[in-house]
Amino acid sequence: MQADGESVSAPPVVMQEMIIHDSPLKLEHQQAHTFYGQNVAVFHSKSRSLSSSDADTTSDMDSSHTGRFTADFAKPTRSISEYAQQAVPIHVQPPPTKIEFISHPYSSERRIVLENVHNLEPWTQPSFIPLPDYVVRYLHDVDLVEMPKKTEFEAGLQVFRKNMMEPLRETAFFPADRYAVVARSLATGDMSMLSDRVRSWALVHRLSSVSDKYNVILVPRDSVYSMDAASAETHRQQFVTDLLSGKNGPDHLQYHHYDRLPVQNQLYDILTYVHRSHLPAAQMLIEIDRLRFAFITWPMAEMYVRMCPLCNMRAKQLQEQTHQSISAA
Repeated sequence: MQADGESVSAPPVVMQEMIIHDSPLKLEHQQAHTFYGQNVAVFHSKSRSLSSSDADTTSDMDSSHTGRFTADFAKPTRSISEYAQQAVPIHVQPPPTKIEFISHPYSSERRIVLENVHNLEPWTQPSFIPLPDYVVRYLHDVDLVEMPKKTEFEAGLQVFRKNMMEPLRETAFFPADRYAVVARSLATGDMSMLSDRVRSWALVHRLSSVSDKYNVILVPRDSVYSMDAASAETHRQQFVTDLLSGKNGPDHLQYHHYDRLPVQNQLYDILTYVHRSHLPAAQMLIEIDRLRFAFITWPMAEMYVRMCPLCNMRAKQLQEQTHQSISAA
């Protein structure tokens, strides 16, 4: 743009607005056409310089170039010089040269703990010796979706006990309250609180209890029957000491000559641990023997396996594959 012999370039934004909304430039090619208010020849033809007087006095475009194909419906009311005078410079703030890291102290109160609702909380009571630590740790992490439901197993256990013969029903397993009575009777030697059948059963299996703090019933293994009374008593005391001190690993327990009778409330926890690899009942009993638990029988382990959802799904898939193989043959 020329004014008084000096060339002043209009801002690009103003120039573009002038081309679109103000009157068209005088081009070298007079027959140039416009498309939606913008002369398409502007980008292909060299336009002459436009003075401020020309811009202020330029009239509207020819009526042949107006209409729905243009955006020029009225004569411009403002000149280019007015736009140039009102142009406001835009100041861009440079980015910071250095970004500082603001540390925030960690607060334990804000910690969010996500717990798996399917995990098992092992049964414990202060008056009973808990399960070994490695068993408890596994039970805290096990996903019970793959295991039988505890309520269903305990209900099945009661049905199993109800269907047993009368001589075996009373001594099959003991709930916590009955277990405590038997343990105290064995520890004090006063068997008057026990029934005749339980008393006879305890004497036949030579059950004993040597702890005044915990309710624990000890069951001697076959090797104890060939020992003298002093040696048997030494092994019995050592077994209880190791149970209470935490030396109850599966390898360490193999040196002992005693087992312990689990309380009924611990049966599900023990069977869940030994079934962690979804082994059959026979192999579960082998590991139960290594853990030094007595009187957990094959029907209990078999009932647990039959209730296992993962084992049932695998058995069903195997049955379908076998059926397909027979049909294909």
